[in-house]
Amino acid sequence: VFGVLWITVLLFFWVTKRKLEVPTGPEVQTPKGSSQS
Repeated sequence: VFGVLWITVLLFFWVTKRKLEVPTGPEVQTPKGSSQS
C-alpha cells in the first residue's frame, strides 16, 4: 500500500513541477521550451 502511495506522490510532484516549469504564452514555442521538455 505504501509503495503505491509513494509512487502516486512522486508522480504528483513530478507533474506539478512540469506544469510550473512550462511557461505560459509565446515562450512555449521557443526552442528553449522544447529542449527542456
